[in-house]
Amino acid sequence: MKYRILFVFMLFIAFSCKISKKTVHQPAIGSETEVLPADYKTDRVIKPQQVDVEVKDDEPIDVRTESVKVYDQEVESEAGYAFYVIIGSFSKAENAATSKAEMLKKGFEPVVLTTDSGLYRVAVDQTNSEADARAFIKHIRSQFPEHNDVWLLKKK
Repeated sequence: MKYRILFVFMLFIAFSCKISKKTVHQPAIGSETEVLPADYKTDRVIKPQQVDVEVKDDEPIDVRTESVKVYDQEVESEAGYAFYVIIGSFSKAENAATSKAEMLKKGFEPVVLTTDSGLYRVAVDQTNSEADARAFIKHIRSQFPEHNDVWLLKKK
């Protein structure tokens, strides 16, 4: 009986040591989360000025036409554009604000828009040129593969 208890105890120690070795080298989840001050400056994402070579796009660009307006807390000057590059859509304003903060950390200049259906869209570019918007979407897909579902919103 003593040997069984000793054997179980030794197994427990052996497995607990292996688990602790694995977790020692892993960063804590959410340890890099921080709140940025309002005047925080980052290196901005450089938009391609012109596209000389037609880049072959593996994935077509999704284009949707919607009536949108700038969210109340945003700068009103962002409202006069015809095309917006959308990187996220949310049903809650808090989630859109979190996404906007993440995009600021990555160097984008995001703007939150609202739709008639009550959704919040996070736009990382706004322009009056569809070609410029499409070029920026290709740039995002090549430089930020985690955002390959970015799409183009055409304002009604």
